[in-house]
Amino acid sequence: MSKIKYAAAVLSAVLLSGCVMYSDKDEVENPQLDVTDLMYFNYVEPVFRITELADFFDRYQAVRDDREQSESLGAECFGEYFMPGNLYYEEFSVYPMWGKIFLTDSPGEYVCIPASSRQWNNIYTEYSVKALGDRRYSISCDTSDDPDKTWKSLSVDAVIDCSSGDAAKAMSLEIVYGEDTGGEKVTAVVTSEGGDLSIPLCRGGQISQYPDGGILHFEISGAVSDSFDVDYGRTDFEIVNGNGTESVDK
Repeated sequence: MSKIKYAAAVLSAVLLSGCVMYSDKDEVENPQLDVTDLMYFNYVEPVFRITELADFFDRYQAVRDDREQSESLGAECFGEYFMPGNLYYEEFSVYPMWGKIFLTDSPGEYVCIPASSRQWNNIYTEYSVKALGDRRYSISCDTSDDPDKTWKSLSVDAVIDCSSGDAAKAMSLEIVYGEDTGGEKVTAVVTSEGGDLSIPLCRGGQISQYPDGGILHFEISGAVSDSFDVDYGRTDFEIVNGNGTESVDK
């Protein structure tokens, strides 16, 4: 089973069971891999896809009066996924991996709905993006005021640096995701600092699904608790905890 299908299956099982994530950690074979996949594909990877969207759209603003140059830049970034008909002054969309980005009334600030955005009670999760200059971007999201907060909540705060032109580096990253059924509550906090977590930027539609280096730290609290690191290499990643290290092929 592919990693994407596996993560979707894990997420569906959690939602259908009515249990909060990780509450069955003592009953499944590899709970740390389960929660790693759930958090990575639903909340960590979208930060990098949003960054790629923002990095293109922010640079597009400087050349948007030149349609030929604009379309060339789009093809350079997204290859066959780039559809010129989806590129406008005020918005841009590219699927299936990225999503949609919009201008706001404030220069250098955007709103993005990633393609993987989960729809909670007919509300799609929106992310705020701010260009900090030199191809660096602040990405944030907070659903604490959503009407379904009794079931799940998400906050994201990240600064991603694309200044090398080759990779997106997480200078800081904190993702807090919580599930609360009213009977059980579990919160997962995923963090990375210092720019060691890095993923190659999309070029010509070639997507890097995983980081090729760096560490994500996981803290699970609530009805169950746990703590571990995920250390990414070029061909695999390792789950490091108090019991040792497990290597997982990408």
